[in-house]
Amino acid sequence: PTVLSANVAGASTRGEIDFLDFSTLSRSLSIHVRSTGRYAVTARSLNGKVMLREGSTSTGDADRIAYDVRFGGRDLSIDAQQSLVNPRAGLEGQRIPLDVTVEDVGSKRAGVYRDTLILTLAPVS
Repeated sequence: PTVLSANVAGASTRGEIDFLDFSTLSRSLSIHVRSTGRYAVTARSLNGKVMLREGSTSTGDADRIAYDVRFGGRDLSIDAQQSLVNPRAGLEGQRIPLDVTVEDVGSKRAGVYRDTLILTLAPVS
């Protein structure tokens, strides 16, 4: 049987990427994956692939920051039925970068922006 385990590097099952003041538009964290076979990654966003300004009731662009995600250097579709299939990571495992790049924030309102991204890793038979 295929065995798979994954965690955010640092022994946690949760990870947080903080863009601080958005002086850098790309940030990343590492995900440590161990697998005896191929595995698929899917992603889901709680806010529809945008970071929303905390407390905002507006649906305007000035209160939303769009972003793109890459897993191991490959584009990861958010909220799509499409998964990203990866090769066996081995029993020692691999640290795989999860990179998030946001759009230009020059025209956005000041505030705290958030989204929750849920990654699912599952063995491929």
